[in-house]
Amino acid sequence: MKQYTDANGVVHIEIDQEASGVPSGGTHEHRTLDFQERELTDRVFGKIKGQTKFIGADEIASVIAEKGVSDGGHLSSDWIESDAEKTGPNGASHVFNHVASVEEGWTATQVWGFQNVGGERRYVRNVVVAKNGESQKFKMIYDFVQ
Repeated sequence: MKQYTDANGVVHIEIDQEASGVPSGGTHEHRTLDFQERELTDRVFGKIKGQTKFIGADEIASVIAEKGVSDGGHLSSDWIESDAEKTGPNGASHVFNHVASVEEGWTATQVWGFQNVGGERRYVRNVVVAKNGESQKFKMIYDFVQ
């Protein structure tokens, strides 16, 4: 995982993920946190379009409502909200990401941040994947080393 700010002041996050059992071996995520919609072709997920930005905890509900996501509070639950997490612009503590498959009709909405998992501070993504009016909710829990 790598985070940097470009010459225009825009933050980028790049993540290489490996997955066993996936023929391509994983995927490379490049998120540009300016909320501009971008289209790309991913080795695992196919042709997608998505947008990403920093948000504060108080913005989660309104941002997911704008995207029409029904999550029962999943995306906004369990976050640690101390000053240590408020490191984004204007004290934002989360990353919001919304991706839509151009060819398959699914969407994936994610909120990234830190949660207490088994007594440890862990980097977590709360995710809602939806297609044809049905959705699945899950968490992806990562090891995080500063």
